[in-house]
Amino acid sequence: MADAILLLCILLSAFFIRGITGFGSALISVPLPALSRPLQFAVSLVLARDYDNYRAFYRSAQAKLPASD
Repeated sequence: MADAILLLCILLSAFFIRGITGFGSALISVPLPALSRPLQFAVSLVLARDYDNYRAFYRSAQAKLPASD
């Protein structure tokens, strides 16, 4: 349980820094969880989270574009 809370805090801080600077989430969210979990887990977690953020950004940007005929 404590490991899950630590992982959540790491991910929140990593994406908070990404929100401020525009980059750097992988610089924080891959090495720190890899200290307590396998590297494959940390990388796949970050990739899944980044892909989800990309899809949400793409949908919101697509909604703001004018419709093309």
